[in-house]
Amino acid sequence: MILNRITSLSPGNRLILDLSIIFLFAILIVVPIYLYGIPGGPDMYQHLQFAQTFYESFKSGEFFPSWAANPNNGYGDVSVRFYPPLTYYLFVLFRSLAGNWFDGTCLLIVFLFFIGSVGVYFWSREWFSENASLAGALIYAIIPHHTNQIYQASFIAEFTAASILPFCFLFVNRICRRGKFADCCGLSLAFSLLLLTHLPTTIMSAFILVIYSLLSLKRDSLIQSLLKLSASVSVSLLLSSFYWVRMITELNFVQHNSEAYSTNYFSYKSHFIFLDFIEKVGDLSFLPIDLRILLTLVVLTPCLIIYFIKLKNKTAPRLNNVLVITFLSLFMATSLSSIFWEYIPLFQKIQFPWRWLIFFCFGSAVIVSSVFDDILAFLRTPKRPLAILAIGLFCILPIYFLGASIQHPFYYPKDYFNTVIERFKSGPSNDCWWTTWAANLKDKPFDINPRKLPAQLSDRVVLNDRAFEIQKWEATERDFTIKAGEGGQAAVATMYYPYWKVQVNEKSVEMTPNEGGMMSFPVPAEESKVKIYFQEPPRVIISYYVSGAAWILFIAILFFQMIKRVKNPTNI
Repeated sequence: MILNRITSLSPGNRLILDLSIIFLFAILIVVPIYLYGIPGGPDMYQHLQFAQTFYESFKSGEFFPSWAANPNNGYGDVSVRFYPPLTYYLFVLFRSLAGNWFDGTCLLIVFLFFIGSVGVYFWSREWFSENASLAGALIYAIIPHHTNQIYQASFIAEFTAASILPFCFLFVNRICRRGKFADCCGLSLAFSLLLLTHLPTTIMSAFILVIYSLLSLKRDSLIQSLLKLSASVSVSLLLSSFYWVRMITELNFVQHNSEAYSTNYFSYKSHFIFLDFIEKVGDLSFLPIDLRILLTLVVLTPCLIIYFIKLKNKTAPRLNNVLVITFLSLFMATSLSSIFWEYIPLFQKIQFPWRWLIFFCFGSAVIVSSVFDDILAFLRTPKRPLAILAIGLFCILPIYFLGASIQHPFYYPKDYFNTVIERFKSGPSNDCWWTTWAANLKDKPFDINPRKLPAQLSDRVVLNDRAFEIQKWEATERDFTIKAGEGGQAAVATMYYPYWKVQVNEKSVEMTPNEGGMMSFPVPAEESKVKIYFQEPPRVIISYYVSGAAWILFIAILFFQMIKRVKNPTNI
């Protein structure tokens, strides 16, 4: 009865109902976080520190920060110049809406679960019914590796990318099938947001989206589709140029680009799934990732059987593109793909092969959508045991979620989280975000004094015990006066970077790194007024204007297209 009423709904009302169900499901998945606290995974501290930097930047009126001033007890780092910013814009947005960091973070996670599932829903609707697409969307929300990104690993930037990616595949599929202007705009927007979210995922996506596109193209519109795909990606590069121009041109200035972050622990060779699987079967340490993938494969098996039965009977759409990217991504996460990792240096920057499982997760969800209606139909046929098996295996996913995924050893409860996050902003950052000039520093440069620099923020300038008085000390501008005394080389408790400039008594002097990688410059014996400021290079300023103009033009085009559609909906 209920199913009949749902089926009889108008398309608009049915869409609202399906989106509401997905949203409520996303809330249910995040309820344990609201009850227990924010999962304290290995990356959460770093992400919250980035979020604090962006929040402080917004409060000071700077939309895209040039420098992270607070980390390392004020010595700063270059993280904001290299790590994609979108996740932290979202952090700031939801923190502002909620009024505190804990509720804001919970809202952000709900939003990301919801958006990712909506992407899978619309992608599945390219072929399947509303019921089947809704099933795939809910499966994606609770698939073990997907929930693990939040509950166990706290890979929130990677999780954000996983929420955007289904839209990239959706719009590639639409461009290859029909190639409307709106589809090109959709791909431009989705891929630009992906570029602004997570670099390893973007690298993988560029590779796998090409394969998906080639498998989705139609012969009768091959050239037109390729041109539209190329144009869409080009627009996305313009939209995101304010970030990637700065990042690419300065890679040699950050330690993250050094060999240390692609060898030893960070070497791809140590992170394949099912590595030494036989030896690990008796060792429970293999469970966190290998078991999640095995469980997903078990759930997927009856769906694949039903799909190939349909394909044999010529009652199923050919999903070669989806099947290829799903199992290619699984292949790339195993040691069988070692030859690609060895001979494609760009892949080595991904560091962890299991990152390919993002594609495996939402590909699996679409495969579930492809057979969901048939599973329900089989319940009234001799194939009923196969349908019952498939439904029973689906039930394993919420059981695994409640029994394993949320069993994190450490959560930040609300009151503690809202207090401790304020301390994160000035705490130690990962040394991968230190400058190359600070490569010789020890683990905690703000706790020790290997460079004859003070450990306390109250002593920000050192020059032969001369006194100083600070007039201004902001993220990218510092004004202070050094009292008269013996001249020499002043040291400032901020990491050196080539774009820091200094004026002494209104005259520009050379800024250099000292032996510890901190800012250093000459100061005469008389009382000296010092002005230090961060100056972006011309290419970065140009990229800001190019990106800003591209966004204005893009939004204007979308606005006029929407007006056109309202006035003449049959013309779109």
